[in-house]
Amino acid sequence: MGYFTKKIKLSKGLTAKVKPKKTDYSVKSKDRKDYSKESGAVKLGDKVKLIELKPKKKVSEEGSVKDKLINSKPKKRVSEKSKITSVKVQPTVGRLDTKEYEGYCLFLSLTSDYIIGYRTFIQSFISNNQWFSGDIIIMALDLTDNQKDYVKSFHKKIEFIEPLYENYDDINASKLVNPGFVNNYYKLDIFSYTKYDKIVSMDCDMLITGDISELFFDNYGFGACEVAFSRDWSVPPFNGGLIVLDSKRNSIENYATVLNKIDRPYRYAEQELLNELFKKNYTKIDKTYNAEKRLLKSKHESDVELVKNAKVIHFVGTKPWDLLKPFNDLGYEYLENKWETARKPKIVIIGNSPKSMDDEIGPLIDSFDIVIRINNFKIEGFEKYIGEKTTYIICTFATKITDYYKKTDPRNIFMFTAEKSGDFDFLKKRVKGVNINKINLLSDDYLYKLNEKLNIKLPKRSTSGNIAIEFALNSYPDSDIYIYGIETKKSDSNAVKSHYFDDDNDKDTHNTWIS
Repeated sequence: MGYFTKKIKLSKGLTAKVKPKKTDYSVKSKDRKDYSKESGAVKLGDKVKLIELKPKKKVSEEGSVKDKLINSKPKKRVSEKSKITSVKVQPTVGRLDTKEYEGYCLFLSLTSDYIIGYRTFIQSFISNNQWFSGDIIIMALDLTDNQKDYVKSFHKKIEFIEPLYENYDDINASKLVNPGFVNNYYKLDIFSYTKYDKIVSMDCDMLITGDISELFFDNYGFGACEVAFSRDWSVPPFNGGLIVLDSKRNSIENYATVLNKIDRPYRYAEQELLNELFKKNYTKIDKTYNAEKRLLKSKHESDVELVKNAKVIHFVGTKPWDLLKPFNDLGYEYLENKWETARKPKIVIIGNSPKSMDDEIGPLIDSFDIVIRINNFKIEGFEKYIGEKTTYIICTFATKITDYYKKTDPRNIFMFTAEKSGDFDFLKKRVKGVNINKINLLSDDYLYKLNEKLNIKLPKRSTSGNIAIEFALNSYPDSDIYIYGIETKKSDSNAVKSHYFDDDNDKDTHNTWIS
């Protein structure tokens, strides 16, 4: 899933610091009683399973809003051709109206009842788009501080923003199909985000199954996908779940024009309003980027194949996480199973024990969705035993940086530093071969709290195996976690070697084991 750059969910009260921004992530999670308070040993319960021969089945401040209307020229020069209509009233604007252009961003609007959908959306987005390095702007409409901490834990460039409420005083919600649609109007604020050359706005009830970089790097002006059964319309409307907006369209003039259209009630809120403005003047994006689930019931086989193979599946109507579904919204099990698989990926942690060489299960390991490796692992020559796939790496600052690290996205590397997290100069000298500014540094406080949780007294510390398991449990709380090549007690000191890749005469007893 992705941020592990991306995504790091740590247990209650634990924090992780990510360089170069010193941002603390603190996420509430379930109290997992997997650890023995008496012995300090991990109990391998239902969530953590040993693989034997084969496994059994404060948020950044919003900044001050300009306290008077814009009387000067807009921040960008907008040609007459790119204007929608003439401007009547200038709106209040916020901090993302600036000349300091910063590439692209992903925009999401989020309410508390969509958090479960958000988690699956963001995990699927990041895991399929590891190239992404832009901002993620989230309009948090009713989230508590704890919920914001949780939401922000998935990516280190997540930023919250409030709607410019004062621009929406004239909304008439009486005719809306769903009263909750009133929140959808606030998404129109993206037209004021002139800070970005490209904005991709998506709904959190979507599932990303492939690379969607085209949306961020192709030229669209104003782009969207036609509604599901577009062939039934003379001029098909577009679905508002995906909107791509670039610098030709996001201007204060166009923002004012869009707001001035809120002069009558729209049954479908901002989607109907935007269609009225752009229906005959927008770039049509391939439906693979917004395939509504209802295509699965189409009488046309091409529609069915489209949604089954789409890069973005849109769960309009009843959501996959809804327990009760109306009779007329049943029959989407094929797509809901895809969503459920993305929500609960198969996870395996691979340690470096010599016992990893007991069985040739490399292909089985590579079949897992997420493969986490530890410290000085080696792959070349051992593929048939421990596989090749590497999703995340958990390591210490003393780890030797090999080519395997250099081939891994640095945002997928999590390093614990043993009281050195604040000594950035030391780490830059000690850790060579990867961009120390991009990898994730686990804070000292995180390790202290984990020690306390496992009843480990200083100077002893949690082992790499402990940290890898804690990371997996909190990053993927709904998944079963498999472990392989990790000892559940300290290795016999008479062992010939302590790692599968050691020479036979190497008796170094520092092995990957669970303290």
